[in-house]
Amino acid sequence: MIRESCWTVIDFALVACKIVIYLIRRAGKLVAPLILKPVEKWERAFVVSCIAVSLDPLFLYIPVVDETNKCLAMDKTLRTTVLIFRSLTDFLLLTHIVAQILDRVHTDYEIPPQLGSKPGFHKEFDSDTEDRSDYWFFVSSLIIKCLAVLPIPQVAILVGFFRLGGTDFSITRKFLNMSLVLQYLPRVSQIYLSRSKFSMGGKWARPAFNLFLYILASHVLGALWYFFAIERETSCWHRACRKTAGCIASAYKCSVSVFMQSATTNALESEKLRQIKIAENKGEIVKWMKSNNLPDDTKETIKTAIREYKVLEKKLIIDVDVKYFVNDTPFSIRIKQPILEHLGLDLLKGVPIFANTPDDKLRSLCHLMIPVTYSRNAAFVNADQPLDQMIFIIRGEIEFVGTTGDPSYRRREHKYLGKVLERWMAFNFLKRSYCDPLPNLAGGYIKACDLAVEALALKAWDILRFAEQTFDVKSPHLIALASAHKSTVDHETKEDPLIRSVLPLLWEPPAVGWVKLNCSYVWNPDSKWAAFGCVLRNDKGELINVASVGNNNHKYIDKFHAGASCIWSLMKFSVQLVKTGQIIVESDDKFLIDFLEQGPMRPDERVRGILRPVLQDIASEVSKFKVCKFAHCKRQTNAAAVRVAEHAVHVTEPKTWKKPEEIPELVDALKKDSPHLYKSLREQKLADQKVNIDSGSSTSAVGAALSSKETIVEVKES
Repeated sequence: MIRESCWTVIDFALVACKIVIYLIRRAGKLVAPLILKPVEKWERAFVVSCIAVSLDPLFLYIPVVDETNKCLAMDKTLRTTVLIFRSLTDFLLLTHIVAQILDRVHTDYEIPPQLGSKPGFHKEFDSDTEDRSDYWFFVSSLIIKCLAVLPIPQVAILVGFFRLGGTDFSITRKFLNMSLVLQYLPRVSQIYLSRSKFSMGGKWARPAFNLFLYILASHVLGALWYFFAIERETSCWHRACRKTAGCIASAYKCSVSVFMQSATTNALESEKLRQIKIAENKGEIVKWMKSNNLPDDTKETIKTAIREYKVLEKKLIIDVDVKYFVNDTPFSIRIKQPILEHLGLDLLKGVPIFANTPDDKLRSLCHLMIPVTYSRNAAFVNADQPLDQMIFIIRGEIEFVGTTGDPSYRRREHKYLGKVLERWMAFNFLKRSYCDPLPNLAGGYIKACDLAVEALALKAWDILRFAEQTFDVKSPHLIALASAHKSTVDHETKEDPLIRSVLPLLWEPPAVGWVKLNCSYVWNPDSKWAAFGCVLRNDKGELINVASVGNNNHKYIDKFHAGASCIWSLMKFSVQLVKTGQIIVESDDKFLIDFLEQGPMRPDERVRGILRPVLQDIASEVSKFKVCKFAHCKRQTNAAAVRVAEHAVHVTEPKTWKKPEEIPELVDALKKDSPHLYKSLREQKLADQKVNIDSGSSTSAVGAALSSKETIVEVKES
């Protein structure tokens, strides 16, 4: 099947070749008379070339603009007329080309009679030179004529010009324009070649020819002017369409569809509305800059940035407020700092703690301000919600609305909200290594009033960090503010008297294979010194070691700082003693243990700079154990470590014991904690109680308490 198909194709090709050869032979016979009359042939070519050159500019008048529908139409009458005459002249020029080729073939091997009869002509010397010059004339004229006869105007105007659209519109349009102009060169050259081959008779022939060329030049210039004017108008349509949402760029041909006409009209209307909106936004920006009294240099910087980044052209629907100018966009990079400094500097000076701060330092705090806006009557801080920022009002009014009997109050422009954060900052700056939680808004909520609110917010943690870098810890004003702050954090765990009076809680040994490190500390809030103590025991309750770190005149800013330092010091002491690599660090400081259980190096803004090195040291010691856990215990079950810490108050050097006899209180605590020693201790106390009864002595308050405890133990054992 495939072989038969191949033979069919080959047969068809052979038949086509025979037809082409036949047509060439017939064409030779038709143009043979032209070969015998060279002068008449060139005269005829000259006339046809002049007519053809005169017709070509008419193609440029075919496009017509429909101003009503904003589209391109076509003059069909002119199109038909020009195509007919152009086709006729092209056909005549084609016959001239064929005649020239056949003439060349006919004379290739013959010496022209006029040359043979020329005096001094020698075939051996002169024929090569004459043939060579005539050959190059033939080749050049043939190339020019072939270029001149190409149907570029028909394709460029009738096909290409009315179908341009899309992203390559500009490039394609320029290519077509260049093609139209460049093809005119070979067509004008065709006139010159035809003119050079025969002489013009009569004294008026040459002036008439020059007048024709002058008129032709005017004709061509007018046609190009008309055509490029239309091209310019359609280019404007195209650019407007690209900038308008929903517009589809096309060739704008009137007969495409009603939808395209409507789209173009809508595009132009949208562009007009767009320009109006841009003008309105410019007016709003100028109004905002004036209302906030921005300096002239800042205004010029804003205007320059708007022009460079074309922000108004890119976004039409905008809210002209402080958030429009101060944000993270490239447009805002250059203008945000001058605006924040101008708006924020005076607002910060209205806060008592910043009143005496130098301007250069306050400017750095201005750069941390965040623009915020609140819609009218909208609540933005609810009751019992942490107040985590100061709010400085630029425009509008906010109100605290009391819900539990607290009075309501308002804050207007150039005022601020968040006085409670001043006391919170002062207290945590002076007295905390791990900050109090942010104060809650109690008794009401905060909302915007009748107008939208425009403000700058300053985060509480940024204020605290600024204070650490700027303020003096001995400032009387800060000390007074810190004293006025009521701390919400009290992580000192006290003994429960009910539990102590009923039954002592017992220390619990760790699981098999683990060891337990009980830690405790004593901290003096006046002198800021501390003493540490620890007891290390295995899973059987057996004592491994005891250690204490006495008062070495080191200052600890608060209990959290002292407790963290205690755990780090005693963990460091225990590393070499824990053979299994599994340890439980236990303390009665619940606040500290809760923090360490979540990871000592976890991100937490409440951790101050003075505490971070200690937490890093704890994390380093944790990594030295195979497994390390933190656990909280009641103070009664941590009695052994408490006794060691109390003993360390009176010593200055670190000390360790393997036998606890040097601390009598520790011996008693260890006997109470160890379950296998608890029964013998109870029997000894019962014997002592019996002796006291036999001697008739009265039962002491302590004996009564022990008796009640033993009774409970007996009931539980039974």
